[in-house]
Amino acid sequence: MSNFTWIELERVARDARLGIIPVGAIEPYGPHLPVSTDGIVAEWIALQVAERCGGVVTPLVFVGNSALFSDFPGTMTIDDVVLYQILAGVAQGLHSAGFTELLVINGHAGNSSVINRYLTHEAVQLFHRVLQIDVWRLAESLGQDLFAGIIGAFTHAGPCATAVMLVIAPDLVRKEALQTAEQVTPIWLPGTYLPILFRKLYPKAYAGDIQRANPEAGKLLLERIVNYVVKAIQKADVH
Repeated sequence: MSNFTWIELERVARDARLGIIPVGAIEPYGPHLPVSTDGIVAEWIALQVAERCGGVVTPLVFVGNSALFSDFPGTMTIDDVVLYQILAGVAQGLHSAGFTELLVINGHAGNSSVINRYLTHEAVQLFHRVLQIDVWRLAESLGQDLFAGIIGAFTHAGPCATAVMLVIAPDLVRKEALQTAEQVTPIWLPGTYLPILFRKLYPKAYAGDIQRANPEAGKLLLERIVNYVVKAIQKADVH
């Protein structure tokens, strides 16, 4: 979207109809991945889906609610009220431009509840179809066979996220840090939430056996995610 003029966007909206908002975060992702990982992945998926579906991608909402990571250097966080307002402003811009369908590609679990609340309370009044995709939750659902037997496969900055980044942005993966990383056994099972600063649980900001991150598995998983999202768009009609 950033590369269009307003005149071009007016025309594109009539043909494309689908506006896509990628949402990320700025927070620690182990010693081997950049703090912008969530946004990088969300934006990449958004662009792939847009190419397949003829949609338009807004500028990345690069920061989210990362309060649990606030004691790590580099973390940026906003509260839920601010994130809600940002989403509302971006979505209103899409609506005003003439887009009639809204897809939010969310790369950070801490943003999910706010996005759901905005879609439920406001977005359904503006768009014919609205949908949120929670990237890492979807990845865990679609990638069980690809990461079977790997400790902490779907943990924060773990083998799955690392494998995906090895495909999307291999130059940003710190290979030396990855090759020398220790295996960190997850303390809690998936679905457990403990309101404590992440650094007290995982001092190096990751968990799992990240040395077993396989880019081939990451490539297959990304293909599954994009295919799933495309099909979900075709089926979604909640207005």
